[in-house]
Amino acid sequence: MKRIDLNCDMGELPQAIADGTQESLMPSFTSVNVACGGHAGDAQTMQTTIEQALRWKLAVGAHPSYPDRANFGRVELNLSPEAVADSGLPASSRSCGNCRAQRYISDPR
Repeated sequence: MKRIDLNCDMGELPQAIADGTQESLMPSFTSVNVACGGHAGDAQTMQTTIEQALRWKLAVGAHPSYPDRANFGRVELNLSPEAVADSGLPASSRSCGNCRAQRYISDPR
């Protein structure tokens, strides 16, 4: 039988976590990508989102992004490779790596 992965970006809206909206949507998906702090999310929203996803037995992926909270990552930043290297993107990726180290996110390698 063929399967389709129905994925959703989550951990972007703290109010959706607080009021239960985020977790109430989880039964509709097979996997979630967790915002890692660039355009949205922080350590607490990452942890809560991952815990919720695991309760629903969902696959968990990382959603790193450029540091653009003001525009929710929706505008072109025109960053040089050096600026990207110095930006929060590596830190966001490290945050997701920390979740992997805690065995929340599997290593695809």
